[in-house]
Amino acid sequence: MGDNETRTKIIKAAEELFKQKDYEDISIREICQLAGISIGAFYRHIGSKEQLFKIFHIQLGTEALKILFEKIDNKTPMEKISVVIDIYLDLITYFGYKFVKYFLTLSLNNEIFANPPGALHTFLKEYITEASNNGEFKPEYTIDYIFRALFSSLRGAAFDWSVNSGKSDIKADYSITLNILLNEFKKK
Repeated sequence: MGDNETRTKIIKAAEELFKQKDYEDISIREICQLAGISIGAFYRHIGSKEQLFKIFHIQLGTEALKILFEKIDNKTPMEKISVVIDIYLDLITYFGYKFVKYFLTLSLNNEIFANPPGALHTFLKEYITEASNNGEFKPEYTIDYIFRALFSSLRGAAFDWSVNSGKSDIKADYSITLNILLNEFKKK
């Protein structure tokens, strides 16, 4: 088995386990058993469970970018903002509340990542800037303020959803919040 194939098997196995269990409850042995590899191969190709989580995060960002570029053609800046948020929410629901709770706890503690997949964070700010430069927002709201309001409300909704074991429809719930915020920020 080649290096890339082994690495892919490990990441796929971890993805399945991240959806089912709390991060702390997943062992390297369990990942290896599901991937069909030895523990030595895990350490050779990945290094540690923490490194695996970082690799997984980077791949999430790459996948999010791919989806984003497929969906933003011929969209207005305001539509692009909604696309970014939809992708973020789709990733959250796909990976489930256990993964999201762990990820957000680490990011809130600044232990691993301060942002969601960096590409989404970056493009959200870019599209807010683009909409602002097009005169779509009221002048009393700065780009930074709009970004912080959207991003912090989105992160808060994700955290609340994960703490409550994913029992609500986060996409439906957050679409209401997003519409309220955007209606406040937009020029009439």
